[in-house]
Amino acid sequence: MVMKRPGARLTRQLLAFSRSTPVTAVRLDLGVLVRGMRSMLQRLVGEHIRVETMVPDRSLVIEAEATQIEQVLLNLAANARDAMPDGGLLEIQVGLRIVTEDETLPAGEYASVKVTDTGVGMDAKTLAHLFEPFFTTKEVGRGTGLGLATVLAHVGRLRGKVTAQSSVGMDRPSWC
Repeated sequence: MVMKRPGARLTRQLLAFSRSTPVTAVRLDLGVLVRGMRSMLQRLVGEHIRVETMVPDRSLVIEAEATQIEQVLLNLAANARDAMPDGGLLEIQVGLRIVTEDETLPAGEYASVKVTDTGVGMDAKTLAHLFEPFFTTKEVGRGTGLGLATVLAHVGRLRGKVTAQSSVGMDRPSWC
């Protein structure tokens, strides 16, 4: 029998969140990475949720640590799963985004990952606190409140940007 250690998971998340050591970035194709994670994501969310990945035919090469991208997608998928207890759809779309001078990132071309789900949605108050460390809407024992803070930290280390849109009853809350 394997004993579960609840403190071990929290410790790993705290270490990942507070990581101050430099990442070992390598060139990787974002589409290949996402496509390769599809079956793992399906197992994570369960058979009651359909996972679809949309990846362009062309390569979108980025410099990143694969485990960081994987953790971002796993955290987003876990949150989507919890928002869809009766089932639904989780879509992950990889693409190229053109940023203009009017946006918060420097102008240029960026690889983009858009994650949408058909979950219950969030009200404005919840959305305002979404990325705060230890903020959670889950009952005691079901979450640490570090998943989305970790997502924000990882994407920030990659010089990227995370946005979230949602409202209660919205057909497709989304993360970019």
